[in-house]
Amino acid sequence: MLRRYTVGEVLRHLGELLAHDWILSDVWIEGEIGSVKRSGAGHCYFTLRQDGAVIEAVCWSNQLARLSVAPRDGLAVLAHSRLAVYEKTGRLQCYVDALRPLGPGTAAALLEGLRARLLAEGVFDPSRKRPLPAMPRRIGVATSHQGAALHDIMAALERRFPPAELLVVDCLVQGAGAPQAIVAALQHLYGLAPDVIILARGGGNADDLAAFNDEQVVRTIRASPVPLVTGIGHETDHTLADLAADLRGATPTAAAEHATSDRPALLDALAAWQRRLDEAIDEQLAAHATRLTLLYECVCRHAPAERLRRADDALHDAAGRLQRRLDAHIRLMQAQLAAVEARLGALDPLAVLQRGYAVVQRQDDGTIVSDAAALPVDTPITITLARGRRAARITEEEP
Repeated sequence: MLRRYTVGEVLRHLGELLAHDWILSDVWIEGEIGSVKRSGAGHCYFTLRQDGAVIEAVCWSNQLARLSVAPRDGLAVLAHSRLAVYEKTGRLQCYVDALRPLGPGTAAALLEGLRARLLAEGVFDPSRKRPLPAMPRRIGVATSHQGAALHDIMAALERRFPPAELLVVDCLVQGAGAPQAIVAALQHLYGLAPDVIILARGGGNADDLAAFNDEQVVRTIRASPVPLVTGIGHETDHTLADLAADLRGATPTAAAEHATSDRPALLDALAAWQRRLDEAIDEQLAAHATRLTLLYECVCRHAPAERLRRADDALHDAAGRLQRRLDAHIRLMQAQLAAVEARLGALDPLAVLQRGYAVVQRQDDGTIVSDAAALPVDTPITITLARGRRAARITEEEP
């Protein structure tokens, strides 16, 4: 009869074989550490790889504290382990309780060699990095449609700068075909002429991010015709793609924030500039209004009508002054005439006659006689009185 085994029985049997194998239950494995990550409980999960072969490893938190060196990506080690089968997944795992460092691993050495070569070529030269546009109208995004990175980017753009047009090109961001897919996505975006490009993926271990250390990906990033921002993994993850980009964002969300301006902050800044512009305009208007008033007054002062008005006013003033001077002169002349009349009146013979005096004249020659001796007896005379004349003759002489 055919003997049948359940999956669990097979895995348990395989586990027992491994546990009783004198080599695999107590073995030093040489390999390069990769894909290091820690769980919330403090356990450390990583891979040991060499020449394309990979085995999963775990170091429990109580063993991790006693290791002579902490697991890190790219470190070549001897790992003291026991091999077992994890029944839930059927995967072979090695449980590590000691590490002996051997130096940088092959993958780490290759990566460092590529980094040094690209650095020498100037691919990472800071002087070649371009500033990002302040208000991009078209934003290109190269990432996986299936990842959380795209959702984070879209949420950040909607919050910060909704008017921007989003151009998303789907591509693999992990695995053997990822480098070619990323290059194709970027080149497609270059043809769409966005204002800025975001290359992003969510978090992962070093193996997950390996595509972003690919030489062709790095050179394609450096050849971008527009500024390019990376948002790869978490804040502690660094790739050659980050070095080649114009700016690195610690996360996809941070990359989206770098690529756009903060719309509320822009609106506040715009309002502040509007206030400053209004104040400047008001100041200019006030200054020009004052100048216009002065010019108007100057024009009015020099306008023909105004000059005629001022001349007419001056003529009236002169006429008034002339009239006043004439009146004063007439009064002076009248006063002087009155004085002369008074003096003449005092010398008028008639005035003397009015006081009872008379003028005596000889009739023969009309001589006015003031001396009685000049009038002998029988001399005819004329006596002039205040009113009228009388003829007379000297009849006798009085002593």
